[in-house]
Amino acid sequence: MAFLSILATASVALADETLPLVTLDDRGTASAWWVEQTALPPLVHAVVDGLSKRGFPIMDPDARKEHPRVSRVYRSPRLTRANATNLAGLYGATHALAGTITRPAPEEVSLIGLHRQRITASLSVIDVRSGAVLIEVELDREGQGATAAEAGTRAESLFVEAVVTLLASEWTSVAAGVGVDRPEPWIVLTGVVDARTLDVVRTALIGIAGVQGARLAWVAPGRVAFDLNPSQPDELAAVDKVVQALVAAAPAGLALRVTSSGASGIVVDVDRAVGQSPEGAR
Repeated sequence: MAFLSILATASVALADETLPLVTLDDRGTASAWWVEQTALPPLVHAVVDGLSKRGFPIMDPDARKEHPRVSRVYRSPRLTRANATNLAGLYGATHALAGTITRPAPEEVSLIGLHRQRITASLSVIDVRSGAVLIEVELDREGQGATAAEAGTRAESLFVEAVVTLLASEWTSVAAGVGVDRPEPWIVLTGVVDARTLDVVRTALIGIAGVQGARLAWVAPGRVAFDLNPSQPDELAAVDKVVQALVAAAPAGLALRVTSSGASGIVVDVDRAVGQSPEGAR
């Protein structure tokens, strides 16, 4: 079983690099390379190697001769999303691949005399500049074999192929990104586009009559675009009406102003209201 949600797609530059901050939970014991700056666990390394071969701009920490000095707050095998974003920035990465791969103890299927091994993952690709989550993956794979070792080998092979294929294919699907024309306009935010503000604006958009959904479409330095009602086409007039409603009833703590409007997108400048913040509005 696999679940994949594209929360945003980024305009990819050749300089993009993604730091793998993936925790391996192996039979209840969590390990992570960045705690003591050791080598990647073999299963995580297989994922990193597979992504690299598929063209995903992944950074291999094992290839580094030196690591930056980081504070103790980051030396935990389970990072918060914010700490994963900050740590990736310290390594000079533009994105972080964060989350956990879980491999519980194998089970014996007594009725058929086989062993079974499950491997699951909950992973996110995060844009370091904005803190926005670009891709989320929930994955579950199972292998069976005559022995526990055989089941484990089979599960690892199925898991690595699945997670690499999902992440790499979605990364290469970013062609509909920055500056690309399409039949319907983006809602492009400029100015204050941190993760908290994006969440507040998205919630406000979904609360406007006629809006069934709003997904992050792409992320670029200082700009983030929303795709309104992604399951259906929207004319410029309909998107403009939604934007006018958003600006007229701006979320508390934000000041919104339309700076340009055209067939490819409506640009909205986002600023903090004097003495307030989006968080303070909750």
